[in-house]
Amino acid sequence: MRTMTKLRSIALALAFALTLGACEETVDITDATYRERMVIHAVLDPVDSVDITITRTLPINRPYDAAEAALSDVAGTLTIVDPAAPGASRQATLVHVGNGHYTARLADRAVVPKEGFEYRLDISWRGRSARARTIVPRSATVDSVTLVPSSWSWEGRPMEMFSVRAVIDPNPGEVYLLASTQLDSSFGEPPMPMFTSAPIARSRDTNAQGRIAMVDEWNAYSEPEGLAAVVVTYDEPYYEFQRTYYRGDDMGPFGSGSDIVRWTVEGDAIGLFIGRTTRIVPATHD
Repeated sequence: MRTMTKLRSIALALAFALTLGACEETVDITDATYRERMVIHAVLDPVDSVDITITRTLPINRPYDAAEAALSDVAGTLTIVDPAAPGASRQATLVHVGNGHYTARLADRAVVPKEGFEYRLDISWRGRSARARTIVPRSATVDSVTLVPSSWSWEGRPMEMFSVRAVIDPNPGEVYLLASTQLDSSFGEPPMPMFTSAPIARSRDTNAQGRIAMVDEWNAYSEPEGLAAVVVTYDEPYYEFQRTYYRGDDMGPFGSGSDIVRWTVEGDAIGLFIGRTTRIVPATHD
C-alpha cells in the first residue's frame, strides 16, 4: 500500500512538472520596450555653482556605460527669477564642462543659486526636449535642537543612548529632512549623512503649536557631546520624489522601478531638479 501511494505521488509530481514546462515561455530581453530619454540630476544649493548632469537611458540588455550615457551636445537655458522683481528674469546658457556635466553661465560668470529665487530649466537634444522648475528654499528656521535619551542593552549591559530632536518653524511650500551628525573640529566640515531613511515633513505637517517636531530615530549616539541636527530644506516637489524613489519597491520592468518614481522633470526626460539648503545646529544637552 505504501508503494502504491509513493508511485501515485511520483506520477502527480511528474504531471505537475510537465504542466509547468508546457506553460514556460522564453522571453528575449532584446524585445523589451526601450524608450530613450534624457536623465537629469541637479540639486541647486547656494553653497556652490550650478552643476547639472545630463545623461541618457541605455538599453537594458547590455552593461551600463557611463561614458556612453553622458551627453555632451545638449542645448539649454536656465531662467533665473528674482522674487523681488519677477518680471525681470535673466537667462543663463548651459555650457558642457565634461562627462555630461553642465554649468549655467551669465556672460562669463557661473551662476550660484540664491535662496528664494526660482530657476527654470529648458533643454533639447536630438529632437527631444525637457523642462523643470524649482525654488531654492530659505534656510530652515530652527526653534530648538535637543537630545532624546533612550535605554539600550549591549551584551547584557544597560546603555543610555541619545537621538537628536529638532523643532522647526516651517515656511509654505517647503519640505524638511532631519539627520544628525557628530561635530568634530579635527575633521573640519561635519560629515553629511545619507537621507534615504531620514524623517521628512511638509510645511503643513505641523503640530498644535504650528511647528514641525522631528526625531532622528535612525541614529542613536552613546556620547551626547558634540551632537548636532542637520536640517535640510527642499522645495516641496522633493517630498513625493523621496517617498517613491526610496520606497524599496521595484515594480518597473526588470526591477527598474522607474515607473513609480515621482520625478521632478517633464517632457522626454526623467530625473531630479530641485532646490535645497542645509543648516547644521548644535544640540543642547542638560
